[in-house]
Amino acid sequence: MEEEPLIEPNSLRQGAWEMAAVFPDWVRFSYQDTIHIYSLLYTGLIVQIEVTGAYQGKVRGIGIGSTVRDVQRAFPEVTFDNEIVYIVDLDLHFAIDADYDFNSLAEVADNRVTAIRLCASQHSLTFTS
Repeated sequence: MEEEPLIEPNSLRQGAWEMAAVFPDWVRFSYQDTIHIYSLLYTGLIVQIEVTGAYQGKVRGIGIGSTVRDVQRAFPEVTFDNEIVYIVDLDLHFAIDADYDFNSLAEVADNRVTAIRLCASQHSLTFTS
């Protein structure tokens, strides 16, 4: 007799929606691989909303495909960490197409935005803007 696996599939797809476990403790709900909503597994609170791919919206004129230089013009207070350019006071992050750690924004000024994320401060219910 064959035993059932102990681990369920980590993602389920139904139509344009997909639900996936993002370890260690998040669940991601995605619509058409463009809008992604991350929820804390234990509380159900939304901790991040992300747009990628074909998303056409913009934040202060910055959208998918904008350059880091464009982000710096729109948000002079921008900073960075690994492959993320972000605005601390807004909990707004721009993922860029850098596959290496960089030491200054000048190094990646022509790199493109691949995702825009709005993150919740300290995994709370409210998003700041």
